[in-house]
Amino acid sequence: MKHVRILLAVLLCAAALTACGKTVTDAPPVTDADPARTDALTDGGEAASEEEIVEVIVDWSDFILFGGRYYLGEPEWHGEEMDGADVGEQIGSVLHPVPRHVTSLPIELEDGTSFLNPVGTPLYAVRGRSVEEAIAAGADGKYYLYLYSGQS
Repeated sequence: MKHVRILLAVLLCAAALTACGKTVTDAPPVTDADPARTDALTDGGEAASEEEIVEVIVDWSDFILFGGRYYLGEPEWHGEEMDGADVGEQIGSVLHPVPRHVTSLPIELEDGTSFLNPVGTPLYAVRGRSVEEAIAAGADGKYYLYLYSGQS
């Protein structure tokens, strides 16, 4: 059942990236002096014209990219709260937030990226589980469980 939920979360993210485009027609004109705006894509994947900028709303899943592996929070948001006795040694920390503005697809995320955990949040091993299977994130004096999604 967990694999089905993980697959559904990944599919929903993919659908949000490809099917939720909205053309913004009242945006200020795009000029060569504004390269961030000229890199925006139209629905067809071509460079946007002065009249057409595409806005896509990305609905991120609760995840941490650590060691080249994607870990998902269980249940849906911010992982299952854990007892501190189950938390092992610190293995890293969140280094990057998810991008707020995306100008091209696919989105390349850096190792240490997390959606809900702020930069600096410590990441821990989980006692009784390998780091390949699960990690924990510490936030607000609490620990949350993240399970490997099967994707690297």
